[in-house]
Amino acid sequence: MKNIVNILFIFAVETAKIGCARHNAQAALGDSALAGTIFAKKSKEMKQLVKRIRRWLASLSFRTGAIVTLCCIPFYIASFAQAALPTSATTKAVMWTVLFGLAKTFQYAGLSILGVEGVKRLKKLFSLNKNPK
Repeated sequence: MKNIVNILFIFAVETAKIGCARHNAQAALGDSALAGTIFAKKSKEMKQLVKRIRRWLASLSFRTGAIVTLCCIPFYIASFAQAALPTSATTKAVMWTVLFGLAKTFQYAGLSILGVEGVKRLKKLFSLNKNPK
């Protein structure tokens, strides 16, 4: 589980770096060809990173995928429950963004681990037996 969190953190940091690099290049150079070249290089690196992360996630077990997917539920609950706290609107907005982002991260990471066959397997486990024998 610690490895998954580390990989997701690295992914978020790299995404932020690419966004900052693009913004800085466009601010310094305008919409020139050099700014486009810098972004294209970073974009290619990002695509490679995403492919490596997806490959690694797909290699994990069904059980790990189910656990990671179920971890999104507490974050969804917390992201909306924090609205009842007696804090400022800015604090609530930041907390909602962070918690909802974590919920989505766990959801998509878990679905990437499970894959199509894993999702079908989970649906079969949770579906009610409609035709009892």
